[in-house]
Amino acid sequence: MLTPLEKELLACVEELTTTCEQSVAALERSEAELKRCEALLRKTSANFSSDLTSCVLASAKLQQELLNCWAKSVSDQGHQARWTEALVQSGSTLRHRIADLEASASQIRSG
Repeated sequence: MLTPLEKELLACVEELTTTCEQSVAALERSEAELKRCEALLRKTSANFSSDLTSCVLASAKLQQELLNCWAKSVSDQGHQARWTEALVQSGSTLRHRIADLEASASQIRSG
Protein backbone atom coordinates (compact mmCIF):
# COMPACT_ATOMS: atom_id res chain seq x y z
CA MET A 1 0.00 0.00 0.00
CA LEU A 2 1.37 3.43 -0.98
CA THR A 3 1.32 6.42 1.29
CA PRO A 4 -0.30 9.67 0.05
CA LEU A 5 3.16 11.17 -0.48
CA GLU A 6 4.30 8.15 -2.51
CA LYS A 7 1.11 8.34 -4.60
CA GLU A 8 1.74 12.02 -5.27
CA LEU A 9 5.37 11.32 -6.22
CA LEU A 10 4.26 8.49 -8.51
CA ALA A 11 1.76 10.81 -10.21
CA CYS A 12 4.52 13.40 -10.71
CA VAL A 13 6.85 10.78 -12.20
CA GLU A 14 4.11 9.59 -14.57
CA GLU A 15 3.38 13.19 -15.63
CA LEU A 16 7.09 13.85 -16.20
CA THR A 17 7.40 10.62 -18.19
CA THR A 18 4.45 11.60 -20.41
CA THR A 19 5.86 15.11 -20.91
CA CYS A 20 9.29 13.71 -21.80
CA GLU A 21 7.78 11.25 -24.28
CA GLN A 22 5.84 14.10 -25.93
CA SER A 23 8.98 16.23 -26.06
CA VAL A 24 10.96 13.40 -27.66
CA ALA A 25 8.22 12.92 -30.27
CA ALA A 26 8.20 16.68 -31.00
CA LEU A 27 12.00 16.68 -31.33
CA GLU A 28 11.85 13.75 -33.74
CA ARG A 29 9.27 15.60 -35.87
CA SER A 30 11.43 18.73 -35.78
CA GLU A 31 14.50 16.73 -36.80
CA ALA A 32 12.63 15.21 -39.74
CA GLU A 33 11.44 18.66 -40.85
CA LEU A 34 14.95 20.05 -40.48
CA LYS A 35 16.32 17.26 -42.68
CA ARG A 36 13.63 17.99 -45.28
CA CYS A 37 14.51 21.70 -45.22
CA GLU A 38 18.22 20.90 -45.48
CA ALA A 39 17.60 18.73 -48.55
CA LEU A 40 15.50 21.48 -50.12
CA LEU A 41 18.20 24.05 -49.40
CA ARG A 42 20.88 21.82 -50.95
CA LYS A 43 18.74 21.34 -54.06
CA THR A 44 17.98 25.06 -54.31
CA SER A 45 21.64 25.95 -53.82
CA ALA A 46 22.68 23.47 -56.51
CA ASN A 47 20.09 24.88 -58.92
CA PHE A 48 21.20 28.43 -58.15
CA SER A 49 24.84 27.52 -58.65
CA SER A 50 24.03 25.86 -61.96
CA ASP A 51 21.94 28.87 -63.10
CA LEU A 52 24.67 31.30 -62.08
CA THR A 53 27.32 29.28 -63.92
CA SER A 54 25.13 29.24 -67.03
CA CYS A 55 24.65 33.01 -66.80
CA VAL A 56 28.37 33.63 -66.42
CA LEU A 57 29.15 31.43 -69.43
CA ALA A 58 26.40 33.10 -71.47
CA SER A 59 27.71 36.52 -70.45
CA ALA A 60 31.24 35.62 -71.53
CA LYS A 61 29.93 34.36 -74.86
CA LEU A 62 27.87 37.52 -75.38
CA GLN A 63 30.85 39.71 -74.52
CA GLN A 64 32.97 37.90 -77.09
CA GLU A 65 30.22 38.21 -79.69
CA LEU A 66 29.86 41.89 -78.86
CA LEU A 67 33.60 42.48 -79.30
CA ASN A 68 33.53 40.62 -82.61
CA CYS A 69 30.50 42.60 -83.68
CA TRP A 70 32.09 45.93 -82.82
CA ALA A 71 35.19 44.96 -84.78
CA LYS A 72 33.08 44.09 -87.82
CA SER A 73 30.92 47.18 -87.50
CA VAL A 74 33.88 49.35 -88.48
CA SER A 75 33.58 48.01 -92.04
CA ASP A 76 29.81 47.65 -92.23
CA GLN A 77 28.11 50.29 -90.06
CA GLY A 78 24.51 49.69 -91.14
CA HIS A 79 24.07 45.94 -90.74
CA GLN A 80 26.51 45.53 -87.88
CA ALA A 81 25.03 48.41 -85.88
CA ARG A 82 21.69 46.58 -85.81
CA TRP A 83 23.46 43.37 -84.75
CA THR A 84 25.34 45.26 -82.04
CA GLU A 85 22.09 46.77 -80.76
CA ALA A 86 20.54 43.29 -80.57
CA LEU A 87 23.55 42.00 -78.64
CA VAL A 88 23.47 44.93 -76.24
CA GLN A 89 19.77 44.24 -75.61
CA SER A 90 20.58 40.56 -74.96
CA GLY A 91 23.32 41.60 -72.56
CA SER A 92 20.87 43.83 -70.71
CA THR A 93 18.42 40.94 -70.37
CA LEU A 94 21.23 38.76 -69.07
CA ARG A 95 22.23 41.39 -66.49
CA HIS A 96 18.63 41.45 -65.23
CA ARG A 97 18.64 37.65 -64.94
CA ILE A 98 21.93 37.72 -63.01
CA ALA A 99 20.48 40.36 -60.68
CA ASP A 100 17.45 38.11 -60.08
CA LEU A 101 19.74 35.17 -59.31
CA GLU A 102 21.81 37.28 -56.94
CA ALA A 103 18.62 38.35 -55.14
CA SER A 104 17.59 34.70 -54.84
CA ALA A 105 21.01 33.82 -53.47
CA SER A 106 20.72 36.60 -50.91
CA GLN A 107 17.33 35.29 -49.82
CA ILE A 108 18.69 31.76 -49.54
CA ARG A 109 21.64 32.95 -47.45
CA SER A 110 19.46 35.03 -45.11
CA GLY A 111 16.92 32.30 -45.11
